[in-house]
Amino acid sequence: MTSKAVKDKLVPDRRFPEFEGAWIVDRIDDVGRVIRGASPRPKGDPRFYNGPVPRLMVQDVTRDGKWVTPSIDSLTEEGAKLSRLCPAGTLTIVCSGTVGIVSFLAVDACIHDGFLVVVDITEDKIRKDFLYHLLSTLRDQFEKGATHGGVFTNLTTNGVKEFTFLFPPIPEQRKIADFLTAVDEKIEQLTRKHALLEDYKKGVMQQIFTQAIRFKDDHGNHFPDWEEKKLGELTSWASGGTPSKDEAFFWEGDIPWMSAATMHERYYSDSPLKITEEGVKSGSKMAIKGTLLLLVRGSMLWNRIPVGITTRDVAFNQDVKALAPKNNISAEFLLQWFIASENILLHKVVGTGIGAGKLDTDEMKRLALLLPHPEEQAEIANFLSAIDRKIERVATQITETQTFKRGLLQQMFV
Repeated sequence: MTSKAVKDKLVPDRRFPEFEGAWIVDRIDDVGRVIRGASPRPKGDPRFYNGPVPRLMVQDVTRDGKWVTPSIDSLTEEGAKLSRLCPAGTLTIVCSGTVGIVSFLAVDACIHDGFLVVVDITEDKIRKDFLYHLLSTLRDQFEKGATHGGVFTNLTTNGVKEFTFLFPPIPEQRKIADFLTAVDEKIEQLTRKHALLEDYKKGVMQQIFTQAIRFKDDHGNHFPDWEEKKLGELTSWASGGTPSKDEAFFWEGDIPWMSAATMHERYYSDSPLKITEEGVKSGSKMAIKGTLLLLVRGSMLWNRIPVGITTRDVAFNQDVKALAPKNNISAEFLLQWFIASENILLHKVVGTGIGAGKLDTDEMKRLALLLPHPEEQAEIANFLSAIDRKIERVATQITETQTFKRGLLQQMFV
């Protein structure tokens, strides 16, 4: 397997100033013992499965990150005897599917055959926390060295054992690991803050739309009672379309063209695909600034309801409906109503569950909602939008810190 050790350079691009000298070249198998997990057979046998012993799954790793508490699957004590029971603190590597993801067990748990673990690490030679960061930088090389056949990608035990890498003496390892751990802790803090803000918003929305929380006017008086309306009464609906892909002059313009692939945010102003005015006339439609765009067909609908507001005039395709608010209806209020009602709307998605889901337009128009006075709509929209902005700022901080860490990993390791 090819590794970073084949490089001529034996020192990293970025280094703490108090350290010098070439890094040490060695194999993973020389600093620890690499073993593969195991799974009881047959799968799902009640003698072995659904017991008290946690069993690590890839979904646990992608959910928790560095320190993982398995919660998706479990084994009985008999099943654990046929698996690989590892203590908390064990370093694990995903070796099947999305290979190369590294993590630590936060609790004692069983490891199945989709994982490798590094045990008996010689800690007077290499620190476990440093090895975690080092292995994290090798994910692309693990992927290249894996076997690719059929549906699955597999990283072999022998392949990892023979993998060579470079590392510095213990004092420099400690400095690097402590620094990167501080960055990890910052990411974890921001992630917790993001989750708390989202939970707070969900709770507040529930209280607002059940009217447990009401806003008052500038004189401290309650606004009028909310009125029940149908969504179709409050909005004008339009369908989009797609110009011919064979006509280049339809696709060389500057008008953003929205589709399922571009509806990941709450506000829409741009798209990688842009069309011309002729493209709009030939089959697409325009939605003016302040229109709601709702995805009504697509595989995304099985997990979420993509909906947002246009912040400029855009075109859109046939999988999207444009909802233009009528009279004094606040587009921002309707957007927050859609967000608060997502679980209800998800139950209205129809289809096979394999292909694209679909929302029935006529049924959507018949949906009832309680509509506040226009001034209270504005108060609600402004309050919830302010929380959204806080959530977005934290999400941006998470992304920026993760990018910063990736840059550090590239520069601080050879």
